[in-house]
Amino acid sequence: MKPGLMLAFVVIAFALVSGCASVSRPYPVAAERCWTDPEQRGERIRHYPAVTEEQALGAAERLLRLAGGSDMTIVRTQRSLSAEFHRERMFYLFLVAHSASVWDHWNVTTRQEADGLRVCVQMRGQTFTDTFVFGAEPMTNVVYPASATERDPGKRFKPPAHAYPVDFDTFWARLEHLLGLNLAWANCPSGDLIRTHATRGRKELNPLCHTLVDDPSPPGADKR
Repeated sequence: MKPGLMLAFVVIAFALVSGCASVSRPYPVAAERCWTDPEQRGERIRHYPAVTEEQALGAAERLLRLAGGSDMTIVRTQRSLSAEFHRERMFYLFLVAHSASVWDHWNVTTRQEADGLRVCVQMRGQTFTDTFVFGAEPMTNVVYPASATERDPGKRFKPPAHAYPVDFDTFWARLEHLLGLNLAWANCPSGDLIRTHATRGRKELNPLCHTLVDDPSPPGADKR
C-alpha cells in the first residue's frame, strides 16, 4: 500500500473510532436541587457570615475560569452560576494512540440568611480514557458522584466502570483564598486521579485535580 493511502486509512480509522473515546455530556442539575439533594450535603454547603452573594459568585467564577480557561463555559444569574467544562486530549503510550476526555457540569448557588451567606456547590461529571485498539476495554471510565450513574433520557453516560464521591476540598480552599479568608492556595497533589481521603477514609475524585484540568498558581503569584 502506498504511504499516502496508508496515512488516509489511519486517519479514517481514527475518525471512526474517536466517537468511542468521547464522554457523554452530563445533564445539568437544577440550581434549587443543590439545597435539597442529600448526597454529600455536609461537604457541599458552607456558611460565611461576612461575604456577599456577588463576592461569593465572583470568586467561584474566577476559580473555575482558572481551572478550565476557555473550555469552561459559565453562565451567571443573580444568585447562582452554572458551568460546563469539556476538554479532550490525544496521547500515545507504547506507540498506541489513546484519547482522554472529561466533561463536567458545575452549579454554585447562594442563599442570604439572617446569620450570613450560605454557599452550595454541586457537580456531575465523567472522565473517559480510551485506546484506539478495536475490542480493547477503556483504560478509565469514571463518573462522579455516585448519583451520576442514573440514566437520563437522551443524555446518557457511557456505561460506568466506577462511580466515586466528589472531593470538594480544593474548591472550598480556593474559594476562601479568593475571598481573602484563607492565605493558602490549594494546588493539586501529584499522583492518581482517584485518591483515598485521609479523613473521610474513602476513595474520591477531585474534579479540579484531573489531569485535563489546569492546576494554576495563586492569582497574582507571577507579579510578586
